Amino acid sequence: MRSPIIVLSLSCAIALGGFPSAGAAQTADAILARVIEARGGAAKIRALQSVRLTGHVALTSALSAPLLVEQRRPAMIREELVVQQKTIVRGYDGTTGWTADPFGTPAGVRALAADELRNMAAEAEFEPLLNAKASGNIVEFAGRDTVAGAPAYKLRLTVKHTGYSDFYYVDSATSLPVKWQGTRPNNGTSVVFESYYRDYQSVDGVRFPRTIDTGAQGQSQRQQLTFDRIEVNPMIDSTRFAMPAQ
Repeated sequence: MRSPIIVLSLSCAIALGGFPSAGAAQTADAILARVIEARGGAAKIRALQSVRLTGHVALTSALSAPLLVEQRRPAMIREELVVQQKTIVRGYDGTTGWTADPFGTPAGVRALAADELRNMAAEAEFEPLLNAKASGNIVEFAGRDTVAGAPAYKLRLTVKHTGYSDFYYVDSATSLPVKWQGTRPNNGTSVVFESYYRDYQSVDGVRFPRTIDTGAQGQSQRQQLTFDRIEVNPMIDSTRFAMPAQ
């Protein structure tokens, strides 16, 4: 969301109706239970330890770049984007965030700090909504809305590790996620970013979106991520997420 590399927070959804009416907290719990079931069930979610997503991102109508995203519990991530035959890499090992950018000024490897580091830590959270209870995150019911003309419920997720509060919109008909929204510091200002999820497929019993449209709210420029291959629980060594020697 802050660079050509976009990482998604995968969320989920619920069917309309049948919710308890005893208060927002109970409603949020009921929705979250349906979210977990829609994604594949509690057992499958607990067994999900890592994921590798391979595809491409359409940066403009004329420019598409290969994209690789690897994630591992509890909060490790590596992103690779190939532009003009050069590879931009970003990573986070649970503590240290870094980037290796051949287009940077100066070019090369550098550590992330301040807002960049906090944003990277937020991206690295592994399924923050689905793992909310185990991670100490707070999920609240935030009302009803519509996305692309279809009714949806709105959940607010406050992540303990970063303090960010994001919104997840869940479709009432498909019980799958349709939208994520979050505010992030970006070049000294606060920007509202949005992602829209489409084209789900089941991989080893867990459902993932294959297409994600993302960008800043109110801006026409968007980026579309398409994943041609999704691998569940691949073996990924922890060194993949560590900052390379400078």
